[in-house]
Amino acid sequence: MDDLRIFERHAVDIPVFYEFVSFREDRLDELQHPNQTRAVNLSLAGVGVTGFPNLDPHNIQKLLKGEKKVRIGLQLYPDMPPVIVFARMVWNEASPNQKYPTSSGCAFIDINSESYYLIKEFLASLPSPQNA
Repeated sequence: MDDLRIFERHAVDIPVFYEFVSFREDRLDELQHPNQTRAVNLSLAGVGVTGFPNLDPHNIQKLLKGEKKVRIGLQLYPDMPPVIVFARMVWNEASPNQKYPTSSGCAFIDINSESYYLIKEFLASLPSPQNA
């Protein structure tokens, strides 16, 4: 099957702070009680992470059904605060014999123009995916 992505994914290794919130949540000014994971790839459309530690099956179903969403803080640069966006979970994978997903993918939603610009500039500073 052909890859139908519009935006190129870039391999990254950056900290990601996250919390699961109601789909009605609209605050993007801060993360209130974040957990941490790592991004393994990033595009203008979403992020792939090494998983969400301790993500239980109940919350997986709520996230995949759109009853909850993920408030994500992308630590693009060590000397800047994280860029905070909302995302919806679109997939999870688990390694054999693992209780929790070991990788997850999220598509950005409710992204403001400043966050979009910062992610775009960060991605432009990376080697192109073909040369990475």
